[in-house]
Amino acid sequence: MTVGVSTAKKIFFRLMNPFLFFDSRSGFRENAVFFERKGAPRNLRAAKRGDDFRPDPAVPTGSATPQDYTRSGYDRGHLAPAADMSFSVKTMSESFYMSNMSPQAPQFNRGIWSKLEKQVRHFATKEKRIVVVTGPILPVEKTITIGANKVTVPQYFITR
Repeated sequence: MTVGVSTAKKIFFRLMNPFLFFDSRSGFRENAVFFERKGAPRNLRAAKRGDDFRPDPAVPTGSATPQDYTRSGYDRGHLAPAADMSFSVKTMSESFYMSNMSPQAPQFNRGIWSKLEKQVRHFATKEKRIVVVTGPILPVEKTITIGANKVTVPQYFITR
């Protein structure tokens, strides 16, 4: 569900329970993701991972596609982790929109990023509720892009 699109300020929001995508529309397709992570018993799993990667139909300027990542050497890295979306079939499915992906080196995505996601889940269980902000930090000048849609490869990622 789109909750706000402002063409004057070029701001795009997409609200999906429990996360909100924000894209400043500064010419890049990457975005920051804000999501709430609640500590919940592990037995509340309503959905299994589906790997249903697809373009986000709500992105008004066009979406990256799974083909942009084909043979690029980069993983489709989740910004809001699929493992945190298992409480709902719909939310699990929406977590595979390309608007929730950012190019990540495989060793980064499957290594330190994966460990960070697990640590955030631990914090959420301990604290009962946390808000997570995560997103790419893009180079000042575009350097590396992948695919026909020229998806910019971030230099760094931030999670708070």
